[in-house]
Amino acid sequence: MIITRLIVGPLETNCYILANKENDALIIDPGDEGEKSVSKLDKSRPSAILLTHGHYDHIGAVNFLADKLKIPIYAGQNEIEMLVDPDMNFSSMFAKPISVRAKPISQSILNELGFQKLRIIELPGHTLGSIGIVGDDFLISGDTVFAGGG
Repeated sequence: MIITRLIVGPLETNCYILANKENDALIIDPGDEGEKSVSKLDKSRPSAILLTHGHYDHIGAVNFLADKLKIPIYAGQNEIEMLVDPDMNFSSMFAKPISVRAKPISQSILNELGFQKLRIIELPGHTLGSIGIVGDDFLISGDTVFAGGG
């Protein structure tokens, strides 16, 4: 698994691109710099966008990327409502209103996308529907853990 980390947007959101050995890729939490994410894909073929949670600083470029790359958007089941509502995802307060239509992620979908070694775990706390992505030697947890404990 090749993991590329990008820091995007004014809140310095961590965006990740995970590529498997077949060069299939997942874009995780693209923030609001879609072109930056596209420029880092290299030879990878993105197959989906995966969101750890629905706050505006993680979703600003989602619709742009989904349209440009013709790929689906996935999130935790309990996060779907927040993604659609600009008041709930805070985009109406801090940025331009954003509404994202995502499908619930599941292990079977990850398997179909070629990421059988990844697991999804529920991490409610930062938001009700926050999820984490677990690999053999890593965890992508969105905003569940902050540097310095903040």
